[in-house]
Amino acid sequence: MRPAPPAESRPLVVQQPVAPNGSCEVGLYEESEPEEQEEAYISIEVRCETQPEEAVAISGSDWQLGSWNPQQSWYLNTSPESYPVWKDRIPMPSPGGQFKVFIKNTVGEFVWEGLPCNRTWPRCGLTADTEVKLTYGESGMTTVSLGHAKESAKELREAKLQAKKKAEAARAAKAAAKAKALASVPRLGYAER
Repeated sequence: MRPAPPAESRPLVVQQPVAPNGSCEVGLYEESEPEEQEEAYISIEVRCETQPEEAVAISGSDWQLGSWNPQQSWYLNTSPESYPVWKDRIPMPSPGGQFKVFIKNTVGEFVWEGLPCNRTWPRCGLTADTEVKLTYGESGMTTVSLGHAKESAKELREAKLQAKKKAEAARAAKAAAKAKALASVPRLGYAER
C-alpha cells in the first residue's frame, strides 16, 4: 500500500462555511439549540353593539393582528352574558404600533371604526398582565394592570435560567466527552502510517 503524500502536496479543499444566520461569514460557530420563546398575551375588551351573526375583530400593523388584512385579523368573542363586550387575549402588540377595530357584518363587509386616525398601542407599560378596554368608534382606551403576571414572569425567568444552566452543563459534558474520546485515539506520525 502506498503511503499518503506529504501534507504540502495534498490538494487543498476549501469549504464555504455558512453561519447560523444564513450568511457566508467566515468563523467558528457553535451549534446551539433554538431558545423557546413563550409569546406574551394581553387581554382586550371592546364594547361594541352588533347585529346577530356579526363579528368584531382587531387588526393592525403587527403581523399577529393580520397586518391590516381583515381576513387574518384577530376576532374577538362574546357571549349572551357579556354582550356587548367582546374580548379575548391577543398577542403582545408592538409598542407604538397602530390598530383599529372593525365589524364583519352579515354580508361579509368590513365596517372599520369611523375614527379620524388609527389607534396606537402605548409605547410603554404593556405587560402580560395588562387588560386594555375600549369602545368601538370612540377614541381613547383604558389600560389596567391585573398584577398577577409579575410572580409568574419571575418564576418563568428563573425556570429559563435553570434550563439554560442545565443546557450549558450538558454542552460542557458533551465537549469533555468528545475531548476525552479524541485524546484516547492514538496519533500516528507520517513515518508510522
